[in-house]
Amino acid sequence: MRISEHDIYCCENWWHAVDKNGYIFCCITSGTPNIPEFACLDDDKNNFLNKFFIFDFDKEKNLENFDSIPDEVFKKIILDTFIEDDNFILALKGITSFDTIVKYLNPKRRAEFDKYPYWYKKVTQPIELLHFDQLPEDIQKIMDSRRMNDVDVTKTDYFFVPANPNY
Repeated sequence: MRISEHDIYCCENWWHAVDKNGYIFCCITSGTPNIPEFACLDDDKNNFLNKFFIFDFDKEKNLENFDSIPDEVFKKIILDTFIEDDNFILALKGITSFDTIVKYLNPKRRAEFDKYPYWYKKVTQPIELLHFDQLPEDIQKIMDSRRMNDVDVTKTDYFFVPANPNY
């Protein structure tokens, strides 16, 4: 089912893509139509992928207690003082996260982020990146249509997605 206009403007939307090097990344947005068409086409697939990457993929890295993570791991992965637990779990699994919301950002980065309204900003940087080739075949089939060749998660801190003309 296509994401509704209401959900685009009023709900947090999570979508996953493949960068130009084949690395998997996740984007979180709320209240902006700056979402690629492939992510708007099927919200059920977005939810399926999010559930897969957070809960089903690499279950050894699912966390019940963040206190068990050493501080040096947090410092290498987290780029801001506040992220959602799911972003951290994705980072442990090799998935870089980008977000458009600046409300909870580290104040030192807020001014930097304010220069790029509606841009996706990197909020986590995994120690090891998850590559497309590491995914199960059924997930590869879905992700193959979600390639963004203008994004390189190893070098990109910000990227822009034009507002979807369908909203």
